[in-house]
Amino acid sequence: FKVYGKKQETGTLMHDEANISSETSPNGAGSDSEGDGSSDSASSTEDTEDEDSSDDSDDESTDDESTDDEEESTQKDISYISSKPKDLGSYDTLDVYSATSSSELVQEGKDINNSAYMLVDGDEETSWQEGAAGYGIGEYVDIYLYESCEISYIKFKLGNWRNSKYYYANAKPKKLKITVWDDDTGEENSQSVKFPNSDYKADWVKVEGLGYTSHVRLTIESVYKGN
Repeated sequence: FKVYGKKQETGTLMHDEANISSETSPNGAGSDSEGDGSSDSASSTEDTEDEDSSDDSDDESTDDESTDDEEESTQKDISYISSKPKDLGSYDTLDVYSATSSSELVQEGKDINNSAYMLVDGDEETSWQEGAAGYGIGEYVDIYLYESCEISYIKFKLGNWRNSKYYYANAKPKKLKITVWDDDTGEENSQSVKFPNSDYKADWVKVEGLGYTSHVRLTIESVYKGN
């Protein structure tokens, strides 16, 4: 699992030593918003322009209205794409701060870590494995980024990639609900994404128009059953 996008040029770290414990909880960092006063600054600039030139007020009003229309028409989407994005090189690889989950599999007598952080540790042989009964429908993992970022792409390696035996024996997600929280507005955006039943192939998701975020949740909605 990797996330690609753009970092805020003036963004501040979403986590520090004073609040690490609270922000690594499932309901932590993603619900916090970081205000930077940009809206106040814009308002004062507009007021100054109105005072300097009342004759231009109609033109400025027209410009503001067209800008609002453009913002409202911005497409918000989370969708599957069939291949590696050609423009991936123009985006940053976003650093993950922590990951938590609704459950994890504990295997008695085996020294195997199946926690949520195994999803983002950079080792394809490790993985998060949910610990609920059945196929884990409704189980989820929360991923927290170091900074508030504008996500463009998410790369998945679904299933157990430890070896071919485990890959084909275990179930893997067929449909995930991907939820992103806007750090500035608190708006929650969710969309279900269906993945093909491909063999040992990375899957890609494109994210558009969802603002700056530091919190992503992946929820299992359906699975391909293992052998």
